Amino acid sequence: IQLFKELDLPINKVINLGDAYEISSIIRTMTFEHYSSNIYSADIVELNMKLLFFRLSRLIHSDIRLLSENSHSKYNTFLLLRNRIYNQISSIDSVANIAKELSMSISDFQHTYKKIFNTSITEDIRISRLTQAKKLLTTTELPLKNISQLTGYKNEYNFMRHFKKHIGMTPTEYRKKTL
Repeated sequence: IQLFKELDLPINKVINLGDAYEISSIIRTMTFEHYSSNIYSADIVELNMKLLFFRLSRLIHSDIRLLSENSHSKYNTFLLLRNRIYNQISSIDSVANIAKELSMSISDFQHTYKKIFNTSITEDIRISRLTQAKKLLTTTELPLKNISQLTGYKNEYNFMRHFKKHIGMTPTEYRKKTL
């Protein structure tokens, strides 16, 4: 009950969540764990139950439910895209090409992305590139040229300029500082 209050989840009230793909996935995982005799099954069910409540709260209190039917039907596609941005940043070349991939105008694509995730696509790309670059700088000895390619920059000079602007030091300085 405390978690319901903290997350401002309504009790005894029917709410239309639209496409409940995420919720269904969590419930499937809990069902599997409940009927398995694997170690930590009860703990995994409990954690997934909390995750379920967090996701419900996010759906209820966000603009996702208010999206137009056309935008809402693309929600799962946008989730996969965001996953790609944060896990395969080198596969992302430009916002224009992503919009084209999804058969959307650039403006409509950017507006829908912002409405779903409450941040711009360019901000997500920037954060992902810099996060990946910092990881590669501290865990590998790859030259800056390779790191710039792996993080989706056109060339190492753009990478170095962008890195310094947002991190406050050059990639080489960052590497030396964190080793």
